[in-house]
Amino acid sequence: MSASTHHTTTATPESDPHAGQTSFPGRQRAAAICLITAPVAFAAAEVLSPESNGTSAQMLAAFASHRGAGLVAALLGIASVMLFVPGVLGLVRPITGRGRRWALTAAAATTYGLVTAHAALGGINIMFYAMTDPSLSRPQMTRLMDVLMSTPAAGLPLLLGHLIFGLGIIALGIAILRSRTFPVWTGAALILWIALDMVLGSLPVPRAVGDVTSSAFGVSALAVIGWSILTRRTGPTA
Repeated sequence: MSASTHHTTTATPESDPHAGQTSFPGRQRAAAICLITAPVAFAAAEVLSPESNGTSAQMLAAFASHRGAGLVAALLGIASVMLFVPGVLGLVRPITGRGRRWALTAAAATTYGLVTAHAALGGINIMFYAMTDPSLSRPQMTRLMDVLMSTPAAGLPLLLGHLIFGLGIIALGIAILRSRTFPVWTGAALILWIALDMVLGSLPVPRAVGDVTSSAFGVSALAVIGWSILTRRTGPTA
């Protein structure tokens, strides 16, 4: 007479692929909060940043007159990058169907643009804060600014990063329009954010007015998208 043997199965990482992983809802909530806060920090950084047009002497004079605001703008800009990257990467998952490829393109482009342009710009603004210290020689700092502005290796990544970031936001708007995962108007608002920023930036309007007007579209669109994720209303929306 043979004894019966009972086998007890124990879950292992191989048998349970989700063992030890952070829940997707938790990740999505974190991404949603980032999407809500990132554009606010981004817009505040743009509004507070001193004028960056004109000659090296004029730029340094503008930063010297608004050193505190320039430093706050630099820190907010860096914070917005730290929030934008996980927010946009987390936004890719809910977007499916016809918008999936556009969403992946948007994630890659915005991440590249944020790192090469906006994070670097925050560092440059911190450097300007140091360069405008009253104890430093203004002629020497102006000369240093001239060298920086005339060095393609320093300026080209910033310009290219700004362009690619804008294209990434436009791609994100198209992804939302095609997938209808979120309210359709949010996709159009993201495209208008970049379009208005370019148009108003080329018109003779106060920079603050242009920044606030264009950023309002991005802030409102991403706030609604983030709130939709938080409340789990991410199905096809007309």
